[in-house]
Amino acid sequence: MKRLILSACAAALLTALPVAAQVGTPALPRELPPIPAPAAQPYPGVIRHHVDATDTERKIIRVRQTIPVAQAGPMVLLYPKYLPGNHAATGPIQLVAGVQVSAGGERVEWVRDPLDPYAFHIEVPAGVSEIEVSFDYLSQLSPSQWRVLMTPEMLNLQFEKLLLYPAGYAHDGIMVQTTVRLPDGWNYGVALDTETFVGGEAVFAPISVEMLADSPMFAGAHYRVFDLDPGGRTPVNMHVVADDAAELTEVEARLEPFRNLVDQADRLYGVRPFDRYEFLVATTDRLGGIGLEHHRSSRTPWKRTCSPTGIRRPMAIWSCCPTSTPTAGTASSGARRIRRRPI
Repeated sequence: MKRLILSACAAALLTALPVAAQVGTPALPRELPPIPAPAAQPYPGVIRHHVDATDTERKIIRVRQTIPVAQAGPMVLLYPKYLPGNHAATGPIQLVAGVQVSAGGERVEWVRDPLDPYAFHIEVPAGVSEIEVSFDYLSQLSPSQWRVLMTPEMLNLQFEKLLLYPAGYAHDGIMVQTTVRLPDGWNYGVALDTETFVGGEAVFAPISVEMLADSPMFAGAHYRVFDLDPGGRTPVNMHVVADDAAELTEVEARLEPFRNLVDQADRLYGVRPFDRYEFLVATTDRLGGIGLEHHRSSRTPWKRTCSPTGIRRPMAIWSCCPTSTPTAGTASSGARRIRRRPI
């Protein structure tokens, strides 16, 4: 009986095989052209790029883009694949949701490239001069998933993760004008030129995709900016966002080493290979940690250390290791051992 049942199952599988083979992977709706290689020519027009970062509760960043187009026909939009400070194709395409494309008020269907998931193929309809693109970036909810970019008090915008751009052009030839909407009462630091900042919305001067990707933003409800080189040859500032306002006063009292850093860098190098420099600092236990240098800015988290006073210090510079409990009358931090870390 058992052998009979097995024989019947085998016969059923063999009968179903031709049907299963016919299902396979559905065909693409149309033939897709190759993704054009980047050429050293400027993209015609300026992409308008709007980032809404007000949904700090759900940690969703909403992106809208208006991309000028010169002609009808095939077009490929790319999501950044290789990111600053990364060493592989790590662009988080898996966190991009709800991609929509329209032109002249009508929906334009897109097709994902079958070999490159970072590429979206569209057909630009005749008679339009621009297309509208929108999507949501689903930033991480907790550090167990990946680095947290948004908290109720602050955020770190990484524009290379909030952008689609046309294939076929070098990054330094595609110009973008970015607008960022922040929660009410927030302020920000970024190495971009602000044209206006009204009602929580900052409009920046046009800049290339290359430089936009290299210009992250720190913003928050508790914010201050400190001039590290008053009257210097080029501006050098420190922008600080904090979990609570009291920590900004603690930071202000400890700025002298950073001002000395500017002087020592001038003596060592003699020139400043930047027209401005913005230190972006987050004194926080909630925003994800990162230490990354850019051409005109750097990102540094300050974590709470084992100091009995609870002072936050830059984790990328040094940390303290408890060796014993400080007692009254301790003259210095002899109860702790300082371990240097490479900057």
